[in-house]
Amino acid sequence: MNKQIDLKHGTHILGDTKAARKILAMFIDKLPVYVDDIHNLRQSKSWIQLHEAIHALKGASCYSSTPLLNQTVSELNQLLYNVDQEVLSKDSIEKIDKHLNTLSKQSKEVIEQASSILQDS
Repeated sequence: MNKQIDLKHGTHILGDTKAARKILAMFIDKLPVYVDDIHNLRQSKSWIQLHEAIHALKGASCYSSTPLLNQTVSELNQLLYNVDQEVLSKDSIEKIDKHLNTLSKQSKEVIEQASSILQDS
């Protein structure tokens, strides 16, 4: 399991460890909803809405002390960047699905690791 949480990274971005912990806690509360919504949009092949949801998660994750998750979300955002229709190639869908699987795994690890980190505060 990779170290998914880097409070030093969040502290560097936000300028304060207490703020980094608070943002992480708020992010963890909403992460399962983000991931569920994203997977539902993928299942319904709502590519434009999926891109919007990924873009929102990218914004939320960049301040949350989760650089690996943010990297995966950023890559997904790039894969969906030029979506202006509801049809994607099979190759594009396979790449998106691979990243979504990584996102699911990382999200679970983030939640698990965060609960331990946040209990220590």
